[in-house]
Amino acid sequence: MSEYTIEYGSALLMNLSLRAAGKRAFEDPEVDALGMLSDLMESVNPSVRTYCNGTLYSILQRPKVREAARVAQLRADAAPAAERRGARRAAAAALLALATPGGRSTSE
Repeated sequence: MSEYTIEYGSALLMNLSLRAAGKRAFEDPEVDALGMLSDLMESVNPSVRTYCNGTLYSILQRPKVREAARVAQLRADAAPAAERRGARRAAAAALLALATPGGRSTSE
């Protein structure tokens, strides 16, 4: 994925997280939004990190997401980083597909 696509996608995720329906979508355990946002926080692009912070601020208001964050932290302490990274990339692609009009992601 290009840097532009990552930045655009992270901005779109933040906008989606501001709506009630978007927040509910982030609660889906299949999506692993917290893991994907955690990976995006390591981006060198400051805009991507800003969008991730905004998204986290919005979705962590939901009790299910807060609880998932607590559980994920416990798992993160025990799981190797490389293993988590592969799963998060798949989740990021799924979220981007969810956020794209028509439910399809575009590749660049």
